[in-house]
Amino acid sequence: MSDAQKALVAGIIGTPLFGFSTIYLFFFSDRSLSQSDIEVVRGNVARVEVVRAGRNADALQIWLTSESVPFRGSAGYPASYRKEALAHLTASAPVEIGILPTERIKPRRDRVRAQDFIPIHMLTVAGTPALTLDDYNRWNVENQKVGKYVASILLLCALFLLGYGLRHRRRSREAPPNEGSTSNGLN
Repeated sequence: MSDAQKALVAGIIGTPLFGFSTIYLFFFSDRSLSQSDIEVVRGNVARVEVVRAGRNADALQIWLTSESVPFRGSAGYPASYRKEALAHLTASAPVEIGILPTERIKPRRDRVRAQDFIPIHMLTVAGTPALTLDDYNRWNVENQKVGKYVASILLLCALFLLGYGLRHRRRSREAPPNEGSTSNGLN
């Protein structure tokens, strides 16, 4: 398979994929959450750990004594969290965790760790806010901005590859084969 054919295939696959992502991010992206969207889960901490949530991202994972599924706060951890509140986040500390009710019914799945978890949208440790809903919404807006830029750039790259592949394909069909000719153009 030639480079032009590879570019054509990449363009055919990438254009609709990144086109859909770009349209979704610009027109249908998540709205900011309000207090009425949040369900608060109260309990005592059984265990706290920092887990790898991506190649360059960590997430705060909290196990409560009364819950079987952990809660994971990847929203801007640790930058969006208040360090003075996280200092009190130890075993048996009382916490209030803000979640979406739909995610309590159907938790998300970490496919790498093969583990279900419920995302944290708000966190209060021993009465001190560690992550407010405003902090979460600010992080979400910034994260979506980055996504809009990345998806748009990838869409442009896919369109370029599609155009390159189509142009080369058309040129190869228009050019007659030069069989039997010599390097100087004389037979």
